[in-house]
Amino acid sequence: MYVDSHCHLDFPELAQNLPDILGRMEQNQVSHALVVSVNLPDWPRLMDLVAPQPKRDAPVGVHPDYEDTPEPTVDELAKLAE
Repeated sequence: MYVDSHCHLDFPELAQNLPDILGRMEQNQVSHALVVSVNLPDWPRLMDLVAPQPKRDAPVGVHPDYEDTPEPTVDELAKLAE
């Protein structure tokens, strides 16, 4: 069993091939994936993608490489994580 601890399955070039990617993950014994959020506005879309998939989780937050993304407050993050 392997865990992908940092992936971006919601990126458009990956999301359009999600069934193929999930199949290859299964073939390679990747049983879990942490699908990392890059910005707060896209997080609901990310959750829509990840929620139906078993053993795929998405933390709420922003990616440090996206400098133009406003930093959320702790309260904003907590509300989304409910």
